[in-house]
Amino acid sequence: MAQVIKEIQLEVSKPNFIQAIVAKQNDSKSRFLRVQLVDNGKKIEVPDTATVTINARRSDGGENKFEGTVDDGQGTVLVPLTYWILELEGRVISDVSVYSSDKILTTTNFTIEVERASCQD
Repeated sequence: MAQVIKEIQLEVSKPNFIQAIVAKQNDSKSRFLRVQLVDNGKKIEVPDTATVTINARRSDGGENKFEGTVDDGQGTVLVPLTYWILELEGRVISDVSVYSSDKILTTTNFTIEVERASCQD
């Protein structure tokens, strides 16, 4: 099955004014974000040894985080838009965290717009 990988840049030190990421309700294991972290537009190279998560808060108040991966030698990260993230129609407020040694660096928020499925079953 096809996988959809949306490439984006996310800021760590100022608001992210990117257009909302649009995804379809109930999609599972098929949508990902490839993220380049930036500090005021300057690329941040994520080390291959880092751990990464996408953190999400849905409109129902539910919060969760999901592990992603570091793209070997690329300095970018790949995070999944999981079934949980896409389960409910509406806006999901998200950010991405990188954990390396005793340091944590998190992007500022961005929005995932979950479009209602045409057929709920």
